[in-house]
Amino acid sequence: MASKLDLKLDHLMIAAQSHQAAAKAYEALGFKVTPLRQNGPMGGAEGDDGGSQLIMFAGRRNDYLNYLEISTTFKPKALPLMNRILQQDGVAMMVNFCNNISQIKEHWAGEGYELHYFEGEFPSSGSLGGGKFEILIPDPESVPIQINAVFSSNREGYNAPEWQDHPNGAIALTEVRCVSNSAEIGSVAKFIEASHDIGKVDETGGGFRFDLGQIQVKLDTDETVKSPKIGGFQILVTSLAGCRELLSRNGVSFQEYDDRVFVKTMGSHIEFVEKAECP
Repeated sequence: MASKLDLKLDHLMIAAQSHQAAAKAYEALGFKVTPLRQNGPMGGAEGDDGGSQLIMFAGRRNDYLNYLEISTTFKPKALPLMNRILQQDGVAMMVNFCNNISQIKEHWAGEGYELHYFEGEFPSSGSLGGGKFEILIPDPESVPIQINAVFSSNREGYNAPEWQDHPNGAIALTEVRCVSNSAEIGSVAKFIEASHDIGKVDETGGGFRFDLGQIQVKLDTDETVKSPKIGGFQILVTSLAGCRELLSRNGVSFQEYDDRVFVKTMGSHIEFVEKAECP
């Protein structure tokens, strides 16, 4: 069941303590990474190394974007909230696009989340666009898995085809993997249901799946984690054989089974597939 709210999961925010190390790691995986785009919320308004690097995908729908955002804060000048969210390498937040941020604010406030609202302006990177965004983020202390909602009136500049042409053949971000210990997995599932006003599908083995548009969210049990987290994501590629060849050529260690290739880098587990499970 798709979200009843005006929310479309269109990208992940991935924390990186070093934007140089992150660019090197993701380029080794065959992704085309934009240069750092400094911005105010992350402490880069005055030219410091606080900002984001984007990995853009063509996606499987044309009504909203599909990408990864690798974000680094310049701690002395970044918003304290962003320093809290981006304090260690790995996937930090699921970012939802909306056309009515007031609706989301009312719904989330009704669920009891402590909310932070601000506006951010993002520069262009050559042919890739920038623009002004409204941003609504529940406080990390009030939610088990970090989410936010963003609105921008015009994002056409983000569809530049040259930034979607990846050496590894990446087409789309298709799935996000969240994990929780068994004691908390029920409350995490209820949170995702409530925050997006969405139903869930029970998975074999005790997990859950949520339909957030062209990206599915899977929530599984992992007794090794102390608190719920976003552990990784799935990328659809044109050719798994070509992806394996590139990884081998670049000296990247990977595992493979069941027609999937698994890599761990910069705190995230990444799964490459040639055919996504969900449409």
